[in-house]
Amino acid sequence: SISKEVQSRVKKYYKRNSSIVYPPIEDKFYTKKVIPLKDRDYYLVVGRLVPYKKVDLAIRAFNKLNLPLIIAGVGSEEKKLRKISGPNILFVGAVDDDSLIELYRRAKAVIFPADEDFGLVPLEALASGTPVIAFNKGGAVETVQHLKTGYLFDEQSEESLVAAVRGFEKLKLKTEDCVKKSQMFNQLQFSREFSAEINRLWAKHLQN
Repeated sequence: SISKEVQSRVKKYYKRNSSIVYPPIEDKFYTKKVIPLKDRDYYLVVGRLVPYKKVDLAIRAFNKLNLPLIIAGVGSEEKKLRKISGPNILFVGAVDDDSLIELYRRAKAVIFPADEDFGLVPLEALASGTPVIAFNKGGAVETVQHLKTGYLFDEQSEESLVAAVRGFEKLKLKTEDCVKKSQMFNQLQFSREFSAEINRLWAKHLQN
């Protein structure tokens, strides 16, 4: 399984135990020079603009907060989302990897309001030294450390996200803590864990 969230689902529906091997992020997201958080001035949403990503929740919250928000991505809800966005919200569409990495590096925090099985966006952000404000469910619970590498909010509601952003702005987080957490999910770690799991299963097979 790719996360505890998926592991529990496998147990529930298939009545089977499963081991967890977390997916890796690409090395290119690890920035060589981290920009201090105090020098950053916008928040960021990254992902497809489809209903379950809850980008509309981020927009409504930032309309109320009147803080700068950049949205990177395209999808079926783009037209609708643009209509409900205030002047503090900027859509940049589909971006290439270099542009995405730069967006991550310069964001105060990435907003992640969806309930995902795992979610690579929070880890890509952390690798850039960028904290994550995420919904407290699904894979984000396993990658974002509340009050250390980001802020977790309990409800997919405008009020809950607004309170989380305000709480986050009072914190003094360290970019190095974000990068350190992301290194648990790098490609080398994945290779080691995946190989170890294959070897374990093969040895078990030979015993039988």
